[in-house]
Amino acid sequence: MLTCREVERLMLLHVVGELDLSAERAVVSHLQKCAECRDRAEALRRDTARIEVALRTDLQAPSGLLDGVRSAIEAQPKQPTLWRWAPAFAVAAIALAWAMSHPQPVSAQAPMPLAEVAQRSELLTPMPESTPERLARTVGIPIAMPNLSGAGAEMAGCGQCPLAGTPVAVVRYRWKGQLVALCQMPTSKLAFEPGNKVSMAGMDFFCCSRKGVSVVAWSKGPAAYVLMARTDQMSLMTLARVALSAI
Repeated sequence: MLTCREVERLMLLHVVGELDLSAERAVVSHLQKCAECRDRAEALRRDTARIEVALRTDLQAPSGLLDGVRSAIEAQPKQPTLWRWAPAFAVAAIALAWAMSHPQPVSAQAPMPLAEVAQRSELLTPMPESTPERLARTVGIPIAMPNLSGAGAEMAGCGQCPLAGTPVAVVRYRWKGQLVALCQMPTSKLAFEPGNKVSMAGMDFFCCSRKGVSVVAWSKGPAAYVLMARTDQMSLMTLARVALSAI
């Protein structure tokens, strides 16, 4: 179990989705139990989102620069909280200055393939709680909280999980003794594979399975929805139709 001091050193990497899987799980486990660290994570997440908006640019630094920033963060000596992030922000400022003086053309971030989402089993584990309002500000779309009690699914809360640097809202349900995740993100962030399309009742659903996890995805307005659970595809499709009608 990580201490608050250890989590504080990993907080920025957690918020931007750059921790490896084992470290991410350890941080999430701590945040579930520590309200003070959870509040710090939310505050840092809000500040990071504001910085990203303020610094949006078409310039790109070398690919190895992020690793250098990460190493600088992890190598920080234990210092008072107020100054702990100073070395990391200093390196980030140097990186930004380099990018401003070495412009390079870049392309927009490619949408995430649905099959990649299916492989992220951590979406089906408990995570720090949030609110629809906070998630909407972070993810950039209104967050739906559909009532699925008619299908026997009881709402278990909502939170956020970064996928490939993209913040994703996750509404969780308890259904047939397991957790079900309804992930929500901007439609532009998800790549739907046409080969997995199933048309039903005038709506196109996209399905796939990976390592025992089934997913059903669809889009509605500006939002893409991905329903995932450790169950068979047909059972999940039935639940997806209930979710669609409730959104």
